[in-house]
Amino acid sequence: MNRLKDEKSPYLRQHASDPVEWYPWSEEAFSLASSLQRPVFLSIGYSSCHWCHVMQRESFKNPEVAEVLNRYFVCVKVDREERPDIDHIYMTYCHALTGRGGWPLNVLLTPEREPFYAFTYLPPEERHGVPGLKELLVKIWELWSRDASVVVREAKRIKAVLEQLTTPDSLKGDLSLKLVTRGVERFRRLYDPAFGGFGTAPKFPTPHNLLFLLAWYHVSGEPEVLQMVEHTLVRMALGGIYDHIGGGFHRYSTDQKWLLPHFEKMLYDQALLLYTYSTVYMITKNNLYERVVKRTIDFLKSEMASEEGAFYTALDADTGEREGGFYLWRKEEIIDLLGLERGELFCRVFNIKEEGNFREEATGILTGNNILYMGEPLQEVSRREGIPEARLRAFVDTCLEALHHKRNDRPRPFRDEKVLTDQNSLLIAGLLKAYRAFGEEEYLHTALRTKEFILKEMSDGARLYHCMVNGRRRGERFLDDYAYTVWALLELYESLFEPEDLRIARDLADEMLMVYGSDRGGLYLCTPDPSLPLRPIEGLDGALPSGNSVASLGLLKLSALTGEVSYRDAAEGILSAFSAQMEETPHGFPFMLYSLLYHLAGTPLLRISARTRKALKTTLKELYGSSQPLLSLSLKTGENKKALLSVSPALTELPLTDEPLFHVCLSGRCLPPQKGLGSAINMLSKELRKTLKISE
Repeated sequence: MNRLKDEKSPYLRQHASDPVEWYPWSEEAFSLASSLQRPVFLSIGYSSCHWCHVMQRESFKNPEVAEVLNRYFVCVKVDREERPDIDHIYMTYCHALTGRGGWPLNVLLTPEREPFYAFTYLPPEERHGVPGLKELLVKIWELWSRDASVVVREAKRIKAVLEQLTTPDSLKGDLSLKLVTRGVERFRRLYDPAFGGFGTAPKFPTPHNLLFLLAWYHVSGEPEVLQMVEHTLVRMALGGIYDHIGGGFHRYSTDQKWLLPHFEKMLYDQALLLYTYSTVYMITKNNLYERVVKRTIDFLKSEMASEEGAFYTALDADTGEREGGFYLWRKEEIIDLLGLERGELFCRVFNIKEEGNFREEATGILTGNNILYMGEPLQEVSRREGIPEARLRAFVDTCLEALHHKRNDRPRPFRDEKVLTDQNSLLIAGLLKAYRAFGEEEYLHTALRTKEFILKEMSDGARLYHCMVNGRRRGERFLDDYAYTVWALLELYESLFEPEDLRIARDLADEMLMVYGSDRGGLYLCTPDPSLPLRPIEGLDGALPSGNSVASLGLLKLSALTGEVSYRDAAEGILSAFSAQMEETPHGFPFMLYSLLYHLAGTPLLRISARTRKALKTTLKELYGSSQPLLSLSLKTGENKKALLSVSPALTELPLTDEPLFHVCLSGRCLPPQKGLGSAINMLSKELRKTLKISE
């Protein structure tokens, strides 16, 4: 056992029995490298990553590769989910060096933590023209041993470039609607009209792309924008990326059609997709979206929930050493389970083939295994098969339940039981959006329980912690934890209108600005850490919206709700800091463009007032069920008037009447109050178009 045996991270413990003499990221490791004058081999991954497992089996458990690593390098392992700051710094370098990234991320460092080479997965020996890891490591050692000073000088030059890449450009662009429309047009060009999504392969869900387009649809009314979003969501829900048996989504599709996934299931994907499917349901009332949301929440509660109220991080891609083994089926298995006639019909619905429909990613060879995949909506299958849709749906559900019971007898994928604050907060937002869309009290109660866990277990009363493993908090904390928790609390305030949630959101936002604020406008990713070569400021959205993107939206909402101009100024500073980058690559900043659109629209706010909350019961239900992505909500009643005074004094000025009044406010002014929600929403729509100068 190496030095990872005492670590709490499930990913690090997976490598504790490797023959490689791994160290965790620590002063001990880099001091040793300095004293031995050896380079550092840094390997970053996460517990549910398929290619991380492959490289471990092929190389890190290979005695010959381990012998080279142990002889010439000091080897360090990092869990990217525990330490997103380390991952971000060196992934930025990998992207700059190779034009791509991914995990496992392997980086060669000087003892001063400065990078000089990076790569992702490599086989142990040369294969199909791809260099072998062992050969590459020997060449790197020969270069280092010949003249390490040359490598060190190059690494210092790289560090200077890396500092530029991880801080906003000092040149500022124009915060105008042109940035937003440029982003919309870029997504139009990237859109795949055949299968939805953007680009070809691989395809990631990236729901924040869709949330930005939905915000644009809200103000522009362009039907083709909504069609892009809907087509993407439908194709994903029909595809192999969606688990038709157990619910929930796999991380991404290796092909263009959403057929062949990498099978890990990540908490953050479920959270963002809940938010997105619920939002689109509010617009379209398409029952497919409701079904996806319900089954995804069922999956989360049965497979990812802790007894204490939090949710775990991920399910593994592999079962044993077989990728997707838990999810794949041979046709004869299904026929044996369902019977010949029923089984054949089910196989036609889900494109199950004798030869299989699942191809190995590396070779493209059919394996005889199948993943459930619907190439067309059920109503199309109903017409083709000549079976009424309702009857076919009942048949499919019965068969899926039978497969679910059968699948539960299989060895299960490993579950990473880390609890991460940012991802749990994101799930709270998704659950609350689902609650408002479908009115299910269960979704609200689940969100409240998770919120209580975060505020009690992931906070010491003054600050948030990022990670908990086996009931023990780690000391690191990051911008994303604060930004996402503020977002969750604001979603909760707009669901229940409890002033206490708004107060906590303000306190966390104040702490966030104090700890992570910079003179560049953007917010730092992490607290000051002498063990890191630099302190990054990140605005680019990846699999998750960046902390700066989410923080800018939260600060704008707080400004609208509380009247505090300082929050708006901080948000403008963030948007301005990344404006030049947004102009250059707008499709890389979808959530920040969403925030910018809300800012340009005048941070619209609907203030609702009534003498008692009882008078608002029907109105709130109607409001919850509508999609208003560019609108903040506040409520004043006789019951919460006193509590509101300390968090939002401006709201206490609203008159209290027996019948509810609706006050539309934007761009620092409030319009005449309306007595009906419908007339207030119509007024808002007209004012948005007027403010943004969008013609009818």
